[in-house]
Amino acid sequence: MQERHITTPGPVLDEHGVITPGYSERSICTYRRADIKAPFYRIVVADSRYPRDGRFIEEIGTYDPNVEPSAISVDAEAAKKWLNNGAQPTDVVGKIFKIAGIEK
Repeated sequence: MQERHITTPGPVLDEHGVITPGYSERSICTYRRADIKAPFYRIVVADSRYPRDGRFIEEIGTYDPNVEPSAISVDAEAAKKWLNNGAQPTDVVGKIFKIAGIEK
């Protein structure tokens, strides 16, 4: 009987710390933590294979749409680091970054 080794390609960083294309993609997305009808979101960096409200790599901010105006708190240095490493923000997070003045 032959042994089978199953490997899954994980993220590979080159000498500059950039994720090599073709491997698991990182995304910057929202993670919902809330009561019914009172949403509160964390802005997190997650592997694209993780479920929406599942495991994540790092929390880089929060978004609270319950107050007027909406409360946004983002660690700009961490956000720029992940954007430069190839993480793709979702549409909602892209709008939050635009409001917070964070660009690649």
